[in-house]
Order: sequence, then structure tokens, then C-alpha cells
Amino acid sequence: MTPRGYEKTDLTRDDLTDEVIETLYEIVRRAQSSADNSSRALFAAYGAVLEEQGLQPSDDIVLHRFLFHMQQHRRQGEDLVERFGRVLKESFDIDVEINEDGEGIEVTTNLDATRNGAHASLGRYSRRGSFESFFDGTADKVAGTDYGDSSVRTRRGSHGALNGYASEWERRRARSDSHAIAHGQTSLPVRNKVNGNPRRSVSGAHQSHRKRSASMSSRGSLQIRRNDHVIQSRNGGNDESSDFTDRTTSLDLSHVQIPGVNAPIPDDRHGSRQDSRDHLQYMPEPYRPSDTRLLDEAKTLEEQRLHRVTRQCIQAWRYRTQKVLSAHEHMDNLALAYRRNVLLRVSFTLIREAVAIKRNNRETNRFFTRLETRADKARALFLLTKSFTHWAKCAEDEVERTSVARRHILRTRFFNGWREITVINELKTQHFVLGRFVRKWRAKAEAVYENEAIAVAHYEHNLARRVFKDLKMKYFNAYAPQWHNQSIKMVTLRKMVEIAKLLRERATWASDQYERSVLRRAFEKWQHETVTVQSQQVRANEHQRRMQMSWAFRTLQKKAQLGPLLRQFQARNNDRRIKSAFQTWIKDAQLSRQARNVDQLRILRNAYTAWNDRLRSKVVEDRINDRVIINSLYKWTLASRVSLFKRVHDRQLKESKFLTWVTKANQRADTLDTAERRFAKFKKAQLLRTCLHKMEIITSEKRREEFAILADYQQKLKQRIFEKLKERYTHFQQLNQWTKDARFYVLSKRTLKIWGEATQHARRNRRRI
Repeated sequence: MTPRGYEKTDLTRDDLTDEVIETLYEIVRRAQSSADNSSRALFAAYGAVLEEQGLQPSDDIVLHRFLFHMQQHRRQGEDLVERFGRVLKESFDIDVEINEDGEGIEVTTNLDATRNGAHASLGRYSRRGSFESFFDGTADKVAGTDYGDSSVRTRRGSHGALNGYASEWERRRARSDSHAIAHGQTSLPVRNKVNGNPRRSVSGAHQSHRKRSASMSSRGSLQIRRNDHVIQSRNGGNDESSDFTDRTTSLDLSHVQIPGVNAPIPDDRHGSRQDSRDHLQYMPEPYRPSDTRLLDEAKTLEEQRLHRVTRQCIQAWRYRTQKVLSAHEHMDNLALAYRRNVLLRVSFTLIREAVAIKRNNRETNRFFTRLETRADKARALFLLTKSFTHWAKCAEDEVERTSVARRHILRTRFFNGWREITVINELKTQHFVLGRFVRKWRAKAEAVYENEAIAVAHYEHNLARRVFKDLKMKYFNAYAPQWHNQSIKMVTLRKMVEIAKLLRERATWASDQYERSVLRRAFEKWQHETVTVQSQQVRANEHQRRMQMSWAFRTLQKKAQLGPLLRQFQARNNDRRIKSAFQTWIKDAQLSRQARNVDQLRILRNAYTAWNDRLRSKVVEDRINDRVIINSLYKWTLASRVSLFKRVHDRQLKESKFLTWVTKANQRADTLDTAERRFAKFKKAQLLRTCLHKMEIITSEKRREEFAILADYQQKLKQRIFEKLKERYTHFQQLNQWTKDARFYVLSKRTLKIWGEATQHARRNRRRI
């Protein structure tokens, strides 16, 4: 973490050059002017600017890392331009002033430091290791242009700092040769033509680079101030701190111009003035290296550059590994400390809750003990009251049951006496008079019903037997021919089987003839039987028709025989019914006269009984009144005692109810306090859960955006790496082709040389011979 609370990034302030900051401002301005406000708009603008400017992969890495760093430190209510300026100022100590009404981007640095040290550090053109020689006329040649119009290619230093991880002394570039070699190049002659391109062996006139650092057309003005201190060079007798040291000062290598590579060669007059101003000690002699010397120096510089780049990569990897290990160790320590704090907090919470639970249990036990004591007292008092009340109620019930039993006994005795006097005698008389007549009538009725049932059952039985016999005869008559035919067929088949068995035993010579005769006999017999069956079928039909006619005639005969008997039976039955009805009317008349006489006797007896009952009831009523008066006095005494006990019981009941109400009120207060504590704990847990859920949502969103950004960057990086691999593969194929051509050329030349030597040797031998 930085002092301002930002996470560390692998970018440094030296990686953010002025061109990178201007490109980043253009990306941020485009993203802010678009309609989409998400992170996709920022990286869409980033892709568009890369396509327009055609930046290198190294610049692409720096831009992508800065945009990702800026996306991680966003704030609510802050637009992209404000976030861009804030991240530059707080993470990299770079002040950026943006004027929306300005004409363009203006980059400024610390003016005092520039006046003191920049001129000293840029006064000499440092030599850089490269394989591109100024003798190669087609290296920087553009088709259709001369030397004066050739394009200048800006090349980044091959030994520059790797992603900002090297230290200050690792960023300084070592010079490859002495001052004489660098100064002597200004006096080299002009070559006419190198590979068909007229140009000098060194660059042309040196142009002063005191100009505006950078300028891009944009909608606002951007001023960049860097708060670092420029290292100033000192002029003195010491070689280690003077301009003649073998290491240059720290500066932005993208602005370094090398004569003959990315800047024109200065003329002699300008070079002499510059050298006379910068190097006042001595004037070395001109130095003219050869092509072999230049190639050796180029190889040496390339080897040094490769060693330096390898060393820097290893040091950067070592630094990053140490950094990751230290970060992991620091995170482990923080996790252990946080875990210890959480465990202590949880243990303190558990101990506090256990103590509170014990205290609550102790108070609850004391409260319930007091309640149990009160309940025991109330229960004892209640049982005493209940027992006395039960005794009073049982005594009252016994008195009531005694009076009810007495009344029931008197009523039973009076009713039994009345019943024996009046009702039983009358019923005995009626039963004695009517008993004989009823018994005779009941016996005759039962005999009639039995005779009728027997007659009907006998008739139905005879009818069923006769019908079944007739049906049986018809069935036998109908199926007799079929049974006869079946028996004949069985006999015939049995004889045919016997004949077949006998025929198998015959000799072979007579078998055919015998079989024909047997078949003929069988056919004749079968024909005869068929004719017999047909004749019997006709006879069976005639017999069936005769039987049906005889059955119909017999039915008519039976009806004619039974008709007079039926009419006689009906006449007798009607006479019997008339006689029985008349006898019933006579008996009813006699019974009505007897009932009238009995009713008059009953009325006289009832009147006498009523007079006797009134006398007895009056005596009983007097006795009952006396008993009622006595009972009333007894009830009044009991009621007074009951009212007294009721008042005492009500007072005790009020006391118990009031005690119960106080107990319930205390319990409700305790319950409400417990519920309040539980609710407070629940709300606290719910609030913590909500906060954790929101933090999880924010973390998941950041992770999702990070994954999307990394996926986008990896896709573009894979595409660029694939394109670079294709270019290298094409170059490798071209180198292979050149190698084959060179090998063919060398072998052909050697072969021709050997052949020529052999030819000369052969000629010499021929001449000698």
C-alpha cells in the first residue's frame, strides 16, 4: 500500500512518459464523451486509440496496466477525467492541469532543473548499440524518396529499463567507445552511393531539439508537472562526475536522438561549435574506423546488450519474487493476527453469554422457588376450603335424597293401593269375559289359514311334478334318435377299426381287392343308415306334432273337468265369508252392550275412588306443609352458613387472583426483556449479514470486471503475439532460404575453384609430359 492508501502497482513514474500520459488522456476523454459509462467504454476507447496510433506492445502493456490500476481505484460521483488526474497525482506524483478551452496538450517540467541539468545531459549524442549501420543505404530508405526526404524512425533504446523495475544506476546507458570516436564521426567524408542511395556516412547537420516536448490535437489543454529532481552534471577535473564518464544521466530515452540512426548528422561548423562549448579540455584527432572494426564493435555491443538485458530480467524476476513472497508472508501474519483477534472476541462473547445464562438461571430458580412456596400455601388453603365445601354439599345432597325417597315411597304406596282396588279388578273381569271367545276365534282362524296353505302347496307340488314329467318325456322323445345315431356310429367305427386291423394282417397280393370290397360294403351300409335316419327323422317330427296336439287337448279336458269344481268352490267361499261377517256383527253388538254396562260401573267406581283420594290427599297435604316449614327453617340455617363460607372463599379467591396477576405481570416483564435482548441480537446479526452480503456483491462485481478486463487484454495480447509469431516465422523461412542460397553459392564457388585448379593441374601435367 502507498502512503495514500493505494495498492502497489508494477508501474513507475518513469514508465509514464509524456507521450504515454497524452495517449492516456486521449483514451479517457473519448471514454467520457461516449454514451456508455461502464468500464467497457474505457477499454473500447483504448482499443480505438491503439488502432489509430499503431503503438508498440510495450506501450500497450503500460497503457493497459495504468487503465486497470485506474479502474481499481474508482470512486462514486467522480468522472473519468477527474479520476485520471487524481490517480496520476496520488500514485505517481505527477500534476496534470486540464484546460477544456485550450488549444492542445502542453507538457512542462521543473524549469530550474531543466536549465541546470538537461542541457548538460543532452549536449553529447551518446552512442547506442545497434546492428543498423549507417553504411546500409536501404535501412531507412522509403520508396520514392531521396536522402533529404527519408523518414526518421524513432527507436526505443535496446538497453532501457525493463518495465520500471531496474534501479537508477541500471537505467544509465554505458557508452561503447571513447569521446574521440564519437567526435570523429563528424568529419567523415561523404560517400557517393551506398547500395544505390546517395547519403553521408554520418548524419547531416544537427538540428537543435529545443522545442515543445509534445503536442496533440485535443479538446483541452494538458499541463504535466513532474516533482522529481533532475540529476545535474558537474564540470570539473574529476572524470567520474564530468561529461566524460562512461555512463549517462537518467533521462527519457524516447527523446534521445542518435546521429545516423534517428537524427540527421550535424555539419562541421555546428559540431565544432558544440564541441568547443561542451569539451573545453582538448581537441582529439579525427578517427576513421573501418568496416571490420564497426562490425566487431556492433557484435560486442550486442553481446553486452544481451547480457545486460538478461541480468535485468533476472534481477526484475528476483525482485518481483521477493516482493510476492514478502507480500504472502505479510498476508499470512495479518491473517493469523486477525484469526487470533476473532477467536478472542468470540471466546469473550461466549464467556459473557455463559455468565449471563448462569445469572439468569439463578434468578429464575429463586423466582420460581418463591412462586412454589406461595403456590403450596394457596393449594393448602384451597384444599381446606374445598373439603369443607364438599362436606356441606354432601350433607345438603343427603337431606334432599332423603326427602325425595320419602315422597317416592308415599307415591308408590298410594298408587299400588289404587291399582289393586280399581284397575286390576276391572281388567280381570274383562279378560275373563273375552278370553273364551278370543280363544275359539283364534283357533278357527289358524285352522283355516293352515288348510289354505296346505292346499296351495299340494296343488303347486302336483303341478310341478306333472310339468317336469311332461318335459322329461318331450326331451327323451326329441333326443332319442340322436342317441341312437351316435350309438350306431360308435358301433360302426368300432367295426371299421377291427376290419382295418384284420386287413393289415392280410397278404399283400389280396389287400387291394379286399379293401375295395370293404369300402363298397361300408359305403352301402352308410347309405342304408343315412336313409334310415332320414325316415326316422320324419317319424320323429310327426310324433312331436302328435304329442303337442295331445297336450293341448289334455289341457282343454282338464279345464273342462275343473271348471264346475272351481265355481262350486267359489260359491262355498262366498257363503262362508258372508256367514263370518254376520257372526262378527252380532258379536260386536253384544260386546258394545256389555261395554256400556261396564262403563257405567266404572264411572261409579271412579267417583267413589276420587272422593276417597281427595280425603287422603288432604291429609297428605297437611303433613307435607308441616314438613315444608321444617325444611325451610333448615334451609335458611344452611343458607346463612353457606353465605358466610362464600364470603370467606371470595376473599381468599381475590387474594389468589391478585397474586396470580402480579406473578403474570412479572413474567410478562421478564419475557419482554428477554425478547428485547433477542431482537437486539437478531437486528445486529441481520445488519452484519446485510453488510457482508453487500461486501460480497461488490467483491464479486470487482472480480467479474477484473476477469472481463483480463480476458479482453489476453485476447488482444494473444492476437498480437500470434501476428508477431507469424512475422517471425516468415522471417525464419526467409533466413532459411537465404542460408540455402548462400550454401549453394559457397559450394558452387568451391566446386568451380577445385575444378579450375584441377584443370590447371591437368594442363601443367600435360605440358610437362
